[in-house]
Amino acid sequence: MSVVSALPDAFPADLQEQVVRICAELGCAGPLIMVLSFAAPLDETRLARAARLMLDAEPILGCRFESDPARPVWRRRDDLDRQSWSRVHTAADPEQAIRSVLTPIPEHLDQNFLVHLIHHPGGDTLLLWMSHLIADSFATGECASLLAMLYTRLADEPDYRPEPNLAPRDGQQWMADLTFRDTLRIFGRDVADALRARGRAHAFERDYDAFRATVPTGADFVRHRIPATAVAAIDRAAAARDCTRNDLLSTAFLRAFADFAWQGQAAKARVGLTVDLRIYALARRRQATCSMVGVSYVSIGPDLGIGFDDTLARVTAVIRRQKKALMGAVNPIYIRHLTRMPFHKKRALIEKLLRKALSRPMPPTFSNGGRLRAAKLRFDGAAPVDAGFVVFPVPLPLFLVSAFEYEGAVTLTACFQPTEQARDRVRALLERNEREIPIEATSEVVSRKEIA
Repeated sequence: MSVVSALPDAFPADLQEQVVRICAELGCAGPLIMVLSFAAPLDETRLARAARLMLDAEPILGCRFESDPARPVWRRRDDLDRQSWSRVHTAADPEQAIRSVLTPIPEHLDQNFLVHLIHHPGGDTLLLWMSHLIADSFATGECASLLAMLYTRLADEPDYRPEPNLAPRDGQQWMADLTFRDTLRIFGRDVADALRARGRAHAFERDYDAFRATVPTGADFVRHRIPATAVAAIDRAAAARDCTRNDLLSTAFLRAFADFAWQGQAAKARVGLTVDLRIYALARRRQATCSMVGVSYVSIGPDLGIGFDDTLARVTAVIRRQKKALMGAVNPIYIRHLTRMPFHKKRALIEKLLRKALSRPMPPTFSNGGRLRAAKLRFDGAAPVDAGFVVFPVPLPLFLVSAFEYEGAVTLTACFQPTEQARDRVRALLERNEREIPIEATSEVVSRKEIA
């Protein structure tokens, strides 16, 4: 029996995947794309072969989501050898080609994985397109590493076939070792956060019906690169303040975004921070591809303080309290309740919660994806000259900025609908995110109305 024929025909869809699928159907979630830039061209034929082998190495990549009203499943596709899993483009401007690939189309909902190769005058840009149902940025990075390994190995072993990864796919494995005391800590944290979140926040505003009526038809993005020398200075500033780089970046974003989506003097500043829940899970040698991301909301104000360090003190006080109670983790009792709920009832509940959330301004999300390692992304020994992510350009009022480090530099990225945001204004927001951080002993306070 071949390796492929031994693969199961179906896999259970875990709670995280079901929730993200519902969010995708409601228009507030979509794919994420890892962007790898190479100075030299890649081999199209070998890359296409490596992309096809990915569907066997990580079987979930070659599945479709079946929305059974009670218990959805992932069903192995029957067209794996009839579809093209690596698509080649030629463009004068790679960023414009990325915008084209990022533009939402209905077919994206049933797609888990694609590779796009863009030839352009500056070299090649490889896009690893992944459904957010099955992968977060960490899992996408692991898949990129696997693709690099397959591409490299096929040079010497054209008939190579990888062993399929049949390890459990459990987005809730972080819950395995939680105690009742942990659950109580999470409950107390949630109560404190709910009290802090009361009142209006600086954010964009659009009610549920208007949001659902807004069909995303385009895609745009802006990237701002913080050079390695400035990142090193930010790290020194963090050490001097006994905090982390993420504390500084999050605080800077919160201050800048307050003006970007100003809601008046009485409004609070609120931001959602993503958390990789793998930090609470037992280490495993090899996990199957899955998403394990949580979100924790930090609310302060309406008084942000006069200077950056005043705001930082307020933000870090909230973050440190949250970290003592499993920051980003959802209450396990609620998770178990949702897990037992039939899919159609989950959908009705999530739609109700989204409608309620959009009844007032929706806070933005700041996602620090951490470090992308060049050593894990070498194709035939050649590492990318740059690496990062772009994500689904969700319509307002949702707004997300991501941060990833590569080769010492940190790139901030925002993706959005071009009919809703001006590129120059978004770029000013990202640039201010860097300038807000005082990297010297004395720092000029940035005007709080500079990008309003």
